[in-house]
Amino acid sequence: MGSKPSVLLIHGFTGHRSSLEPLLPMFDRLGIEWQYPILTGHGTKPEDLFGVRWLDWQDDVEKAYQQLRQAHNSVVIVALSMGTLLSIELAVKHSTEIKGLVLISPAVRFYHKLAPLTPFISPIIKRFPFPSKDKFSSA
Repeated sequence: MGSKPSVLLIHGFTGHRSSLEPLLPMFDRLGIEWQYPILTGHGTKPEDLFGVRWLDWQDDVEKAYQQLRQAHNSVVIVALSMGTLLSIELAVKHSTEIKGLVLISPAVRFYHKLAPLTPFISPIIKRFPFPSKDKFSSA
C-alpha cells in the first residue's frame, strides 16, 4: 500500500472535471494518485440528469474511493459545492481511511423562493431553459 495519501476530487452539481482540473498537474508533479469521476448525468446535457438521484452520485464517489483504496492506505477528498455533501457522506462511512476533507464553497443549503412550488410546477415545466454556456464558463 502506498504511504502517500491519494486524492479523490468531486465536482459540483451540473459541474464537470474542468472545475477542479487545475489541481491535477500539481498532484501529478508530487506523485499523488488521484481519481476524479464525472458524476452520473453530468458533463453532457441537462436532460441527462432526468431520473438521476443523489444515490447515483454517492455510488460514483464510492467506486472511485474504492479504486484509490486498492493501492493506498489513506485518502484526502477535495470537493466543490454539492460535491462537498457527497464527500461528507463518504467521510462518515469511511472515517478511518479518509484523512482529510478540503471543502470548497460548501453547499450548506438550497434556497430559492420558488422551491416550495416545485411539486406543482414540475408537471408543467420539466426544467428551466438552459442558459448559454458563455454565462457560466470561459471554456
